[in-house]
Amino acid sequence: MKRALLLAEKARGRTSPNPLVGAVVVKNGQVLAEGYHKKAGGAHAEIEALKKCGHKAKGATLYVTLEPCPHYGRTPPCVETLIKSRLSRVVIGMMDPNPLVRGKGIRLLKARGVKVRVGVLQEECERQNESYVKWIVHQRPFVILKVAATLDGMVATGQGDSKWVTSVEARQHVHQMRDQVDAILIGVNTVVRDDPRLTTRMIGKKGRDPIRIIVDGTLYIDPQRKVLNLKSKAPTWLATTHEANPVKIEEIKKKKNVDILTCRDQNGRLDLKDLLIQLGQRGVASLLVEGGPAIHSSFINERLADKVMIYYAPKLLGGGALSMFNSLRVASLKHLFVLRGLKATPIGDDMLLEGYF
Repeated sequence: MKRALLLAEKARGRTSPNPLVGAVVVKNGQVLAEGYHKKAGGAHAEIEALKKCGHKAKGATLYVTLEPCPHYGRTPPCVETLIKSRLSRVVIGMMDPNPLVRGKGIRLLKARGVKVRVGVLQEECERQNESYVKWIVHQRPFVILKVAATLDGMVATGQGDSKWVTSVEARQHVHQMRDQVDAILIGVNTVVRDDPRLTTRMIGKKGRDPIRIIVDGTLYIDPQRKVLNLKSKAPTWLATTHEANPVKIEEIKKKKNVDILTCRDQNGRLDLKDLLIQLGQRGVASLLVEGGPAIHSSFINERLADKVMIYYAPKLLGGGALSMFNSLRVASLKHLFVLRGLKATPIGDDMLLEGYF
């Protein structure tokens, strides 16, 4: 199962909104074949593995990270192929939460005499597909907040200078993240201050650009900003409200590869929950929120964030600087926002701290 998880990981960022899945076929203590789901619409991991071993699969054991599907989608049902291969046993990491699948694939296998075991390395399998699970169960993307900060929690000087708080290695790690998520999001203030491209730029490797989302409730953005004038396969989506300037809307609609998402207004601000619902409907399963502090705080205040990744640099900025969560609303220590499952990883001279809300 560990090997199947490693295989599945190879396709991170390429299967969405489908899950990551790896499979290994074993017989008499020997690995016959391996496979993983490489891209949405492509062959599933089980089929990739089984077609490599042919008739040798009879009597073998299949290890697969996710419950095999029993229904027609972009590809035929995997369960039928598993049964025809005359496997003796199937070991499954986790049940598929998709209502079209959940438990049905397992029941069909058992009904045809295949021994089934479920829940091997289940926590690891669920963690690997946390974005898929969130999207399937709640129809909204899994939201990751990414922050680059000094040890005292500052992201920029009082004058807005933030380039660069963290090391080259940490910034490359962020570009790897961009390559693996469906979309990234920033607020319009960050566009005004930094004029970012929000593309993926990896050293020695061609990355994939995610969808770029700008939260701009009134369409304050300057149409000449880089993010609206890119040569990228990925689109830029402007999330705004009915308060948006109609003249600006028409001007931006003329832009190539730029779309406008109109969201509800909530007390004079864009309703982030409505935005997430719309993104889920468009097949966005994972969302990396890159800032700034007001946007990060809003996602936390409204309990819409699932995970936070803070890249801490061994530096201090002190008073007068801009703190990373400067708009959090905490009335007392009893109502602190608590993180679980903390993990610390050294990256260059920096430290990446990850946790779940």
